[in-house]
Amino acid sequence: TRLESEYADAATRGEAWAQTKLGKAYVANIEDAQIQQRGVELLSQAAEQDDAEAIYLLAMLSVTGIAVEQSNLNAFAQMKRAAELGFAEAQFELAAMYLEGRGTNVERDAAIRWARESSAAGHIPAKYALAMALLEQDASSEEAIMWLESAANSGHRDALFFLAGAVAHGHFGILKDELRAAKLAAPLAEAGDGEFQYALATLYMRGETFAGRRAEGKKWLQRAAASGHPEAQKQLEQAKSSTQ
Repeated sequence: TRLESEYADAATRGEAWAQTKLGKAYVANIEDAQIQQRGVELLSQAAEQDDAEAIYLLAMLSVTGIAVEQSNLNAFAQMKRAAELGFAEAQFELAAMYLEGRGTNVERDAAIRWARESSAAGHIPAKYALAMALLEQDASSEEAIMWLESAANSGHRDALFFLAGAVAHGHFGILKDELRAAKLAAPLAEAGDGEFQYALATLYMRGETFAGRRAEGKKWLQRAAASGHPEAQKQLEQAKSSTQ
């Protein structure tokens, strides 16, 4: 394509951004090993110029063993270099490597430190992961709730689900607020997410705030069951059996 030709010209001139873009596209071509190897070469050239994304991509190739030899040790070294250059995705992956001991020793403090770096750079999954790690250390961590709220506000599904549950029950030092919990759950419930539909059903059927919405709760339970939620299906079956 014309765009690929422009990238190729820039890559030939030694421009790292073009080498990275073209290299990324080439290594994704799983049907042609020669093109993949050309992609690795281009990424390596960009990495020599300290292009953080290129270094991160090479690290991920080392993780998976795609187009290069699989090596957690090489992956860790490359990931750390990209993280130190400020690449948020690499910072997040490096945190996971420290937490799991992949290519390095398990170092929980280092994992949290890099998760903080990634979160501060706006990486949404890092915010959620950091919140969970901090809550494991301290179930009333204000910093954890701050990152959880930030991830939820950024649209992270699991963060939103966890936050809605915490708000509904008043866990982790959060003020119990069933109305707020329902508002948090409602958009994804309306969008057809069975977990959120079941959560909303439970709030309406059992919540102290929703004594007047029990019938609506049953409708949400039916919607959750129709979405394949196993507990919702089980409860409907039990209710049906008890009336027979």
